[in-house]
Amino acid sequence: MSPPLSFQNVYVNINRIMSVGNRLLESGHYASQQIQQISGQLEQEWKAFAAALDERSTLLEMSAAFHLKVDQYMGNVEPWCKACGEGDLPSELQDLEDTIHHHTGLYEHITTAYSEVLWGLQSLHILVPSAHVLKGLVSD
Repeated sequence: MSPPLSFQNVYVNINRIMSVGNRLLESGHYASQQIQQISGQLEQEWKAFAAALDERSTLLEMSAAFHLKVDQYMGNVEPWCKACGEGDLPSELQDLEDTIHHHTGLYEHITTAYSEVLWGLQSLHILVPSAHVLKGLVSD
């Protein structure tokens, strides 16, 4: 996800300010100590802001992926339930083995889908451990 245009504009403006500050420092400006202090603060604050924006973008991407997986999982619940109840109880050994094989494959598919959803939830929980919505849903 690329940064928003306004973010890029702020970045350009901060770089301009830092360049002017550096030129003033190089020219031996009478307030060079203050300029250096303010430039350092600006650089620190900008880095913190950029890191927070990156974290926010990551969280949004992970959240969207999680919700997509949940929607896919929930969309499969009804077909899975129907697949579990298909057919009569087998009376022949080969039919029983085929049914067991079918249900084993279905179980593996459901387990994989569930694991993907759970992995997404745990990833969000790691990124945002203080989110009250996630507390109690994921075991540590």
